[in-house]
Amino acid sequence: MPQIGDFITQQAIEGKTANAPEEETLFVPSDFTEVERIKYDLVKLGEHERHFLEGTAYDHVSRVKTITKTLVASQADKKAQGYSQQTHTRAITQIEDIEERQKAAIDDYSTTRKSMISLGMSANDPSFPPLSKQDTFRKPTHLKRAVGDSRRRDGALWRAGVTGGTSHVVGSSSASSGRPSLPTNPPVVTQAIRRKRKQYFYLKIGIQLTARNST
Repeated sequence: MPQIGDFITQQAIEGKTANAPEEETLFVPSDFTEVERIKYDLVKLGEHERHFLEGTAYDHVSRVKTITKTLVASQADKKAQGYSQQTHTRAITQIEDIEERQKAAIDDYSTTRKSMISLGMSANDPSFPPLSKQDTFRKPTHLKRAVGDSRRRDGALWRAGVTGGTSHVVGSSSASSGRPSLPTNPPVVTQAIRRKRKQYFYLKIGIQLTARNST
């Protein structure tokens, strides 16, 4: 992009980021305003960047999910096996490291989302909503449901498919009709419900066998 060469030269002359290369401005289309992109003929390039950023956002969400699952498993292991002070300290250190990686992944998603907004995406786009630590809450799947679990929902990250934090599902009938989707409360299957289903299943089998023997 030779048309933005002056910006790069000016940044080098100022030298403000000489000791902090991670703070350098790359001067890609998302670093400019809409007026500037038109002025410097970066509109088409901005469309390509937008597609790349969408793929990157999905990757970040997937990484947050993987890290969160690891975190939940590590917390469960600490509770089950952290008997001695040594194992307890090691487990805490491991959990803190995973939490830092989770925070970094969320920050990466937020930065990518901000770039997409600068390229014209609506800040209220349901496919890429804001993502926070609270959205990553997830009930352990290997533990029995406790009293009150049916009233506490998993975080928005797990109720939004591959997107980052709302109940909106891309491609659903509500999305195609243009009407805003309403948040739903998915039923939570408790141990009591599973027992009742099992009892009903065996009762149904018994009735069928009785009817077959009588004929």
